[in-house]
Amino acid sequence: MWTIYCHTHVSSGRRYVGLTSKSWIQRWRSHVGSAASQKTNRPLSHFLNAIRKYGPEAFSHVVLQECATIEEANRAEAFAIELLCTRDPAFGFNLRRGGEHTPRKKWDHAAASQRSKKMWEDPTRRAVQAVRGKAIFNRPDVRAKTIACGPAHAPVARALMNEHLKDPKFREKIRAGIRRAWNDGTMRRARGLLRPKGSYVSKNGERWLAYENGKPVGRFDSPLEAEWFLDSDEYARRILLEKRKAQSAQSRREKCAKVQAQSWAAGTRQVGIKDALGRFTRA
Repeated sequence: MWTIYCHTHVSSGRRYVGLTSKSWIQRWRSHVGSAASQKTNRPLSHFLNAIRKYGPEAFSHVVLQECATIEEANRAEAFAIELLCTRDPAFGFNLRRGGEHTPRKKWDHAAASQRSKKMWEDPTRRAVQAVRGKAIFNRPDVRAKTIACGPAHAPVARALMNEHLKDPKFREKIRAGIRRAWNDGTMRRARGLLRPKGSYVSKNGERWLAYENGKPVGRFDSPLEAEWFLDSDEYARRILLEKRKAQSAQSRREKCAKVQAQSWAAGTRQVGIKDALGRFTRA
């Protein structure tokens, strides 16, 4: 089933005619999401610019016709665009004459879901993605951009979510996702409910210590890093510790090179690397 729909800007009367294989409200949500998104590198169409300028509430909606085949729907769309003169900027937002849609291959959601689950069952992939995602978010430019775009997207995101929540199927999908995350331990682990007794984080000078069963198991630069360590599985912990060990070794080498360079510049000489670290007195 194909649907020919029309969105009308109430104040000016300008229209946009389109064709979709979904319901008109699903296509409208897609338009609103595209208008709010800033990820695209190409300029937005007249219609998406109008949604961004006036807001989703400024438009009314009507279904013009429902067709059984794509050929019939193409003819109906082209006829509606020509009849309503929506290619004229004074009367509408359409840029093309319409009637040029071709059916796409149906997406196999079940197969795609199985492939994704199989990939994420690999503990190596989960650990690597966790470390990579944390490294990206800790970059100052990414963090600043994320914080800056939050308030700008909040009203549109709220309006879109409220529109989604009117659909019972969407609400049930959200509930199913929450139940699944709770049952497989993802949510409970994020809230620290799966940690053994005696697991906590404590500050020790300028560092943070993570404890399990009352014994220290790691020292970290921030409480979030220590919390993440306690909530991670054994493989992810090993990757994190190896990474910290490599960073510590690199820091020691840089410190040794700096002290040695200063000693040579001052005309003194150090006795080996340990002396450069200050563990022994100068000869």
